[in-house]
Amino acid sequence: MSNGTNEIHNPAKWLRETNQKFGIFQYAYQFSFKDKIYLSTIKNKSILDSCIKSSTQKSNDHLAGDIQQEFRITSNSTIHQVQEELKWHLSNICNKQVSYVNSDILWVNYQKATEYNPSHYHVGEFSFVIYADIPESIREEHKSSFGTAKTRGLIQFSSQITNDIMLFNPSKYTILIFESSHSHQVYPFYSNETRISIAGNIKEVIFDE
Repeated sequence: MSNGTNEIHNPAKWLRETNQKFGIFQYAYQFSFKDKIYLSTIKNKSILDSCIKSSTQKSNDHLAGDIQQEFRITSNSTIHQVQEELKWHLSNICNKQVSYVNSDILWVNYQKATEYNPSHYHVGEFSFVIYADIPESIREEHKSSFGTAKTRGLIQFSSQITNDIMLFNPSKYTILIFESSHSHQVYPFYSNETRISIAGNIKEVIFDE
């Protein structure tokens, strides 16, 4: 597969060297991540405890959420661990090996009953959220929503091109990555529980040569 960035394609040679029966070639803009959400499970689960232990600096004044407990991660070693995790996932997204990720501002959210994140977007190239803990009662609560929307406790993304939305009910260890300009919101839940998530913005991604 090729992204067609000023390459000269030699069909016979490519088919022979790759032992492929066919190839798909496309322009680079078709790899745009606009209106897409990457979902996976984190590989290094130990980063969750590291993030929680090193989140010591209050960050409410810099974040959109109506959430009382939001703390910035201050440990450089923990930030490095998260960046290593992100490199693997971004390599999946971009179909190229990522050698460097600039994501030095990370924070931990402790969302409790009735708290929420209004519709907002982030700064940077990509943004992400990793779910460190989600009690099952929160994950089940959307089923008890009044009306037809059934959104309690869910995270919603809104298309930048159409009126479409996507709703996610993440579980522990889930990671979501999306373009920073992709609007999203988190609905409140009412269970007497706490959901812990780790979020951040990715300013720059550098690929292996």
